[in-house]
Amino acid sequence: MIDAWLLKRSIFLKDQILSVARYLWITGKNAWLCRAATLPAARGGKKERGWS
Repeated sequence: MIDAWLLKRSIFLKDQILSVARYLWITGKNAWLCRAATLPAARGGKKERGWS
């Protein structure tokens, strides 16, 4: 009885941890993509101003 309860609890906790980890990974990846997209544009703009 206790073993089954512990098994259910551990599976539930594992699912929660996985969902949180997936959420953090997705948000972190999106933030990195946004930063990667904005940085080169800012650098390119500065370079263009410097050249012209």
